[in-house]
Amino acid sequence: MLLFVLVVTVYALLLSLTGLDGISEVLSCFRVQYVPMILLLVAFSEAVTFLRWRYVLSRIVTGIPLKEGFLIYMSGLSVIAPAQSGELIRYYILKKIKGIPVKRSFPVHMVGIISDFICVVLMIIPPLLFIPGFGYIMTLTSVFVIILAFILGLSNRRVQILIRKIPILRSYADFGKSMKDVEKVADKRSMITIGALTALSWIAAISAFYFVLVALGVSPDPVSAMYIYGFSVLLGEVSTLPKGIAVTEGSILIMLFLKGMPYNIAAASSVMIRVFNMWLPMAAGIICLMALSRRMLSS
Repeated sequence: MLLFVLVVTVYALLLSLTGLDGISEVLSCFRVQYVPMILLLVAFSEAVTFLRWRYVLSRIVTGIPLKEGFLIYMSGLSVIAPAQSGELIRYYILKKIKGIPVKRSFPVHMVGIISDFICVVLMIIPPLLFIPGFGYIMTLTSVFVIILAFILGLSNRRVQILIRKIPILRSYADFGKSMKDVEKVADKRSMITIGALTALSWIAAISAFYFVLVALGVSPDPVSAMYIYGFSVLLGEVSTLPKGIAVTEGSILIMLFLKGMPYNIAAASSVMIRVFNMWLPMAAGIICLMALSRRMLSS
């Protein structure tokens, strides 16, 4: 219930600040001919992410039919939860249908989180080099690098022993065990495939954002679109709010506004890209979850 209130409040606030005149102006200039392109890019992004998930999962277990695997993957998009924790429902379903222990399949989830994080950081760093205030940006980038190094270092046994001796970091030692499991399903050779699929998925998602801006009559800079969308999604993920609601939309709005875009266009862009990239896949995920629920109940 609280989540529903949060969603309604955030989008109502965005639209109310735009005003009825602003909303009608945005709708009148929106070019619907770009909608098929946007939907195609979003579908392609999710399809590539599914292939990555299936590829990593195949290193643990084989024999899952393509259709069934797709339904399980899409079901993970149906849950609104902090960061990407809602996607853990996939591994519960795998346990119910295939008898695969969650502990065994959980590294697949970790591989997705880590590869997405690395890909986004690598995408947003190059545009930072051309933005004023480089000192602040380098500080932010350094923080990301430190976090990334810390995550990757958790798999090292000596690092785990050191962490256990530091009270404030002791809870992260168990996370290091998960990193060890990740290494078993994602070796150096497979990371090339995983990295390529991750990059392809994000390029498609950012392209969808780019064409949302084009559909609203804006002539966006592709590099800026890449930075704004990537950085906003990253902020939403680290905020721990469900699906990054409010943080991602607000970040997109503020950065577009600071680049000189009218408020009503910036607000519409932040809402529309989330509808295409989050809410529509979530609706599809709910349908897939319902189909799988019937199968689990019958078994």
